[in-house]
Amino acid sequence: MSKAVVLLSGGIDSTVVLALAKHVSSEVYILFFDYAQPQIDRESQAVQKILKHYGMSHNTHGSRIELPLREFSLSGKAWPEAFIPFRNGTFISIATAWAESNAFDEVWTGMYNYPIRSRAFPDQTPEFLGAMRAAVHIGTAGRVRLVCPLEEMSKKAVIQLAVKYGVPLDFSWTCYHPLLLGTIPCGVCDACLKRRKAFTLAGIEDPLRYPEQNRS
Repeated sequence: MSKAVVLLSGGIDSTVVLALAKHVSSEVYILFFDYAQPQIDRESQAVQKILKHYGMSHNTHGSRIELPLREFSLSGKAWPEAFIPFRNGTFISIATAWAESNAFDEVWTGMYNYPIRSRAFPDQTPEFLGAMRAAVHIGTAGRVRLVCPLEEMSKKAVIQLAVKYGVPLDFSWTCYHPLLLGTIPCGVCDACLKRRKAFTLAGIEDPLRYPEQNRS
């Protein structure tokens, strides 16, 4: 069995990947990145709850890295709210270096391919994942493999898989702009809207409560 490094953000995708890795790996280690994202406190809380759930509180490493957090434009086109240039490539590169340095065989990530009609996230496309998979293989002389188990799945299918594996969805966090000191998601940012739509399509109730639900 392989030894896996899992990139965990506290979101649904990465938490599902953690559950999958634990089923097939002899050892799992977690990397969590603090890059001064606005939701860092809430993500950190989610990660700690998830790790406690899986009995992995001591199998983790947090890294503080500098990434350019600001609005970008390319040829006059504004990037979406969540886009940070080459974030996924940076995360995978650091994880690969850690894996090879510590004799781990695999790097697991919850990245998935955005639809072909949307190239809003150029570091989350089939071409990018293929190139990074090749770079990890070549750059480590085949000693580390990049694993992206969700890359062909829809968000709806990921949530259904989460239920199948008993993933603690109530601990997961998605929102970019948490309200009330991080206690509830805003419900209207891009991440919240995608999450809510996916739960609806999956026919599963989202365990998180949103502002309009708290008012009712």
